[in-house]
Amino acid sequence: MVARSYQVLDVGLRLTCPEEALPRFHQDYARFAVPGMPVGRRLEVRFGPGNVADGAFLEVDGQREDLRGHPRPELHATRVIAETLMDRVGAFTVLHAAVLGQGEGALALAGPPGSGKTTTAIALLEAGWSYLSDDFCPFQKLTGLVHPFPRSLWVRPSPGEEARNLDGDKLLFPLDGRGFRIETEPRPLRWLFCLGEDTAGGDLQLQQFRIGLRKDTEGPVLADLEALDEVRFEQPGGPGSREWLVRYRRRPGQTGKAREILARHRAAIWNVYTLHGPGPDFTQTARLEALSSMQAAFFLLKELKHAPSSGAGLTQPGALLAHLGQLLDQVACFRLGPGPMDQRLGLIQDAVMGRIRA
Repeated sequence: MVARSYQVLDVGLRLTCPEEALPRFHQDYARFAVPGMPVGRRLEVRFGPGNVADGAFLEVDGQREDLRGHPRPELHATRVIAETLMDRVGAFTVLHAAVLGQGEGALALAGPPGSGKTTTAIALLEAGWSYLSDDFCPFQKLTGLVHPFPRSLWVRPSPGEEARNLDGDKLLFPLDGRGFRIETEPRPLRWLFCLGEDTAGGDLQLQQFRIGLRKDTEGPVLADLEALDEVRFEQPGGPGSREWLVRYRRRPGQTGKAREILARHRAAIWNVYTLHGPGPDFTQTARLEALSSMQAAFFLLKELKHAPSSGAGLTQPGALLAHLGQLLDQVACFRLGPGPMDQRLGLIQDAVMGRIRA
């Protein structure tokens, strides 16, 4: 077992595991590695991938989870560590957004998977913007500044390319050697683009999630999930796999029903990963609409990288919305709809240059 230390915002992580274990986590967080004892809030994690003599386990601050029989213990451990890090953060509000820099300011692209966030971020990098983050936008609560979060950048592979991340759906995009400038200092957020559009027909779309089930528990869980509208089950790993892809029709009340079923069967479930539904139509004409800070804050409520209740002083109803609105008070906020990349970049440039007013 080897101990490695990381400083992630205001959380110090000490991760102890075999040398060859969790390679993707070490790769993604390589720029957060520190040589000595990390400072700030502490997170102690131990991971054993399992062998003939010992079963797999994950231990977080002394609380051990038995992972014997888990279909992908390294994927589970990587996700739990990343999620726990975000929920342990205290001095920052972390949004699900890519962040690029220009001059003394920053631009954020917020939106769900499939909205074109990473593709647009790469296009801006190639246009001369600098890199702060692909997936995390950490606002320091005290100063309102956005801090860099230079994790690895993953993209969806082109046809014929092999995905190499743990989920098997993305390819590592090389930041080094491309001439991109990687920022190390915080800066104020000047522009926020919420990627997406109003979907009047949104109830006609599909919602999907992937679920890992413990051995011999599939029957009751899947039987209850059959109550969802137009539900379909797939096994991406083939027959015999204990991971299932569940798709159902997105209609009012369906997501709440799904959550209630999953909560009822919590003891039978290894993990649940929400997946984005069908992507938007990028062949339509891109549109840009100005948003107020509170409209943008409402959009961002569902684009947090940590539990909404984490962080001191944000547990009261409406407190988080008010906090986000305050952070965005001096930010030019827009909704950017799907469309060809040249149109998207043109609209972003117009907004940045002040030719489109927020």
